[in-house]
Amino acid sequence: MNNAQRNYDVYNRELLGLREMFKHWRAYLHGAMHQVKVHTDHANLLFWKNPGDHNRRVVRWHSDLMDYDFQLVHIPGKKNGRADALSRRPDYDQGEDDNKQLVVLPPKFFSQVLAHVVGSEEANPSNKEEWACYRDGVDPGNFQSMQEAVERDQQENKESQERLSRWTNTHQLIKRDLIWWKDNWIIVAGDNDLKRGVIHSFHDKPSAGHPGISNTYRLARCDTWWPNMKQDIKQYIKGCATCQASKVNTGPLKPAMIPITPEHVLPFQTVAMDFITKLPQSGKYDTILTITDHDCSKAAIFIPCREAISAEEVVGLLLKYLYPRFGVPKKIISD
Repeated sequence: MNNAQRNYDVYNRELLGLREMFKHWRAYLHGAMHQVKVHTDHANLLFWKNPGDHNRRVVRWHSDLMDYDFQLVHIPGKKNGRADALSRRPDYDQGEDDNKQLVVLPPKFFSQVLAHVVGSEEANPSNKEEWACYRDGVDPGNFQSMQEAVERDQQENKESQERLSRWTNTHQLIKRDLIWWKDNWIIVAGDNDLKRGVIHSFHDKPSAGHPGISNTYRLARCDTWWPNMKQDIKQYIKGCATCQASKVNTGPLKPAMIPITPEHVLPFQTVAMDFITKLPQSGKYDTILTITDHDCSKAAIFIPCREAISAEEVVGLLLKYLYPRFGVPKKIISD
């Protein structure tokens, strides 16, 4: 049982157990030819013999139980020790710690709009001055802006300076005020961490809103540039969990090559047959022929046979075990 079900009163828990039992064994109990007898020591089920006003959950359980023909047979608990031993094992949770230190609304249910700025920690909405600076488009005092981070990298990172020297003639770079530019775009020559930080500012910030590959590239290209820029942005967004979780699947879903859909409302009109082989010898049998109702009840018939059975013998088993009860099936699925 889950946390909510463990809080049900004893009458509801007993009724839930009855309903879950039928749900678990539905393939064998639904539409059975004989009445199902349920042996139980739960005298609390007698509570439900009397009429009363019940909630929608109980009404839904009542609707589920009405699908079955069953009879409750009461057995006193002292005479039903084996069943009690299975349900009262000492290693089972007895629910003694239920509802202790329960957090009704965990923090994940509350919106936390935090600003992510390149080269910094998260801006704190609780700090009015810091958050006001962020809302106005200005990084807080202890935060370095994207352009400052790129300029500092050009001036202090030797590896970036070597890259810039190689790119100067190839990409027609120009130097203004000790900073390298390509037309009006500042050059990002740093390592992958700096590039990811730049892409982050155009893609992940609340003002950007995960705009996709093309729009992120268009926004970033307004201010920055580096070789293979679009490819790096594409790889970054492909690895963004938020984008992948909300991505719309524009491709059609491919159905099965030969879809088998239910066609009949009566049991065993469409059946699937298969053999369970290589079993230990039991008398003269070493194989089981399984016949499963594909459409209606999902019930199964298990027939003992031999692995060397012929087609004529299979037909004989169908005439003996299937035909008298359900007639000739309209479709047989077999490999």
